Amino acid sequence: MDYFVDIKIKPDAEMRENLLLNKVYTKLHKALSTLQPGNVGVSFPCYKVKLGGVVRIHGSQDGLRDLQNMAWLGGLAGYCDVSDITPVPAQKKFRTLSRKQSNMTESKLRRLI
Repeated sequence: MDYFVDIKIKPDAEMRENLLLNKVYTKLHKALSTLQPGNVGVSFPCYKVKLGGVVRIHGSQDGLRDLQNMAWLGGLAGYCDVSDITPVPAQKKFRTLSRKQSNMTESKLRRLI
């Protein structure tokens, strides 16, 4: 996954950002199901409390080109700015996210104590 494409959501009075993001991600998911599995990944670089207004699609140059040739955005293309296929910079940072899932809720733990 040496390349990426950014899709910036452009909300307006008719469509809110979260609604557009859901629709774009749904269309992306359908398009990815037709491609070979494992060739494309997705991230949200503007994530804070919400996912943000940018979807970043990672993959090989050929895989991203195949995805763009499908014209999978359809009518949502007017609500999105799609960047060109860009190589990942040599100076990059990695982030690992994990979730700790405890077996007991706090209330159950208090009762046991």
